[in-house]
Amino acid sequence: MYVCLCYPTTERQIRAAALCGARRLRDIRPVATQCGKCARCAHALLRKAARELLPAATPPSL
Repeated sequence: MYVCLCYPTTERQIRAAALCGARRLRDIRPVATQCGKCARCAHALLRKAARELLPAATPPSL
């Protein structure tokens, strides 16, 4: 699905950027810099991808 139409960017591309370390909208520029309508969706995709990448918290072993 296209997230940004001003600078053709797909959901898959945003997830790939998150895998490479992108965590903020500024990390995936120029997304959300023209009209800004995609900013909310793009930011949500980055947050979701970051949560999926983080290992689950495990209690320390005793």
